[in-house]
Amino acid sequence: WVGKRLPTEAEWEYVARSGLISSSESAMSVESLSKNSFGIAGLLGNVWEWCLDIYDPKFHLNSDNPHNPRSFGTPQVGTKYAVIRGGSWYQSNNQLRSENRNFANAKASLSHLGFGV
Repeated sequence: WVGKRLPTEAEWEYVARSGLISSSESAMSVESLSKNSFGIAGLLGNVWEWCLDIYDPKFHLNSDNPHNPRSFGTPQVGTKYAVIRGGSWYQSNNQLRSENRNFANAKASLSHLGFGV
């Protein structure tokens, strides 16, 4: 993934809407999962997927910009949370959907957080 970037939240959702749900009791190798029509696997139900967008619950109150601010690959100074999407093996299957949106500490390292390559 060197030289690449995380997807924006909008890019992630576009691809995930063609997604398949992965059901497991732990994170799995993406190669072992079924691919969607874009040839991508594991967006729903494997691990929460990091997005490029910074999570700011008050952003839309003070901005005409319809998009979340982007971190451009690394958290900006003062940024505490990043957007995560899709849900993980840690949740029940009824929570695994492309609309599932949450946030995590931008420096978190957990078994149910990750990104695709």
